[in-house]
Amino acid sequence: MEGIQLGLQRIKFPKIIEFQTQTLCNGRCTICPYEQVKKIIPYFRMSDEKVNLLIKELAEHKEDIERVVPYLNNEPFLDKRCISILRRLKKNHFIELSTNASLLSKEVAETIVNEKLVDDFRISFFGGTKESYSRLMRGLQFEKVVENIQYFLAINRRNINTQITMILLPWLDMKKSIEEVKNLFPNENIVTFGYLDRAGNNKIFRNNLCMYEKDKIKLCGCNLERPFERMCIMSNGNVILCSQDWKNEIVQGNIFETSISEVWNSNESINIKKMVKGEVESSDNFLCKRCKLAKIKVEDRMVLNFAGDKYMDEWDRKRYEYKD
Repeated sequence: MEGIQLGLQRIKFPKIIEFQTQTLCNGRCTICPYEQVKKIIPYFRMSDEKVNLLIKELAEHKEDIERVVPYLNNEPFLDKRCISILRRLKKNHFIELSTNASLLSKEVAETIVNEKLVDDFRISFFGGTKESYSRLMRGLQFEKVVENIQYFLAINRRNINTQITMILLPWLDMKKSIEEVKNLFPNENIVTFGYLDRAGNNKIFRNNLCMYEKDKIKLCGCNLERPFERMCIMSNGNVILCSQDWKNEIVQGNIFETSISEVWNSNESINIKKMVKGEVESSDNFLCKRCKLAKIKVEDRMVLNFAGDKYMDEWDRKRYEYKD
């Protein structure tokens, strides 16, 4: 098989597998397009049989995989099979998991910590007060989530690498918000990420994209290189370009109709990745052309498709005064 060319390295199997087992989230976050696109993307739950097929193929390629992320634009603990799936995956893989902690009950927390089911545990928490949290994560109860997180942190004692993740929202005073979160979870690792409008899928606030004339723009890659080393699998088995593809605009194949390996090395997949690198022409509305993390060339100068904002510079690096 040809494989995906990444620099001088030929990758025949994705290094990172990111997948969802069902298309559900309860956060109703204002900075997430889930509420806007859920009418377009119908609910789907991966069957037990398909979960088994997925885990089996991952195990067969455990030497090729750097990490498995059983989370993709959803809340993983809404699937009651989550713990059993984590147990099976952990036998062979490094596990990253992201959650809003609304369902991180004492029983779930104790199971994760005692069995060390996750290696990189990320807890999304936006807003350091009840007022701000309720405005940003509208589907969740502030007091209950804080209680869940505090219990988990108390029993974890840094046994599992854990981070509280926050988004640097350009329209808010994030310095104040971060301090408020630190007061709730003192001495814990708080990691901040720049705001993404999810390639234009989130309408609440649009990134300040570099609006050059289309005939002067040439794609030349992804700042995170994700399309070239990571596979994102929806609950129906469809492989999308990346986690910013909320509307499933670019489907490269289906792992249950063929396999992960065959989709990754298919002509369709390779051609799409060449579009990302600018080696093959793409439409004006191609997903990457709407993403701030796309590398583009404008008059022979390479830049990000992003002009910077209050907290991030034009290369999406945190500005010094807000660096953790």
